[in-house]
Amino acid sequence: MQADFMDLEFMSRTIWGEARGEGTRGKYAVAYVIMNRARANRKHYGGGTLKGVCLKPWQFSCWNKNDPNLPKLKAVELGDPVFNECVKTALDVMQAASGPNYGLVDPSQGATHYYVNGSPTPAWRGAHKPCAIIGRHLFFKGID
Repeated sequence: MQADFMDLEFMSRTIWGEARGEGTRGKYAVAYVIMNRARANRKHYGGGTLKGVCLKPWQFSCWNKNDPNLPKLKAVELGDPVFNECVKTALDVMQAASGPNYGLVDPSQGATHYYVNGSPTPAWRGAHKPCAIIGRHLFFKGID
């Protein structure tokens, strides 16, 4: 998969919007969910680009028009220390996907879905068990 600057920007913003309150491992897990979806290259995930995956309607709630944090997500810039960490996370995952991973391991364990523990259970979960629990997020794979 060939990634470009727009992929980096939207992946970084999505990590910030979804996991800015999480630790480093939680940010990497969200980044890998984005990457795992792009690698799957499925239309219902947003196709085979990171930007497409991030902006697919109703997949990452931080991009929903009714999300109260959407204006903050669009306004955050380099210089914000948490956003800088999200950019580094996105870069690391993008580089690992396109070449040697230098020991970078997917903490989501291949997940393509997640949600915040304690929020209403999404219909897609069904009887699936989490493959990883990191911070406040429950991660799932094998869901199509």
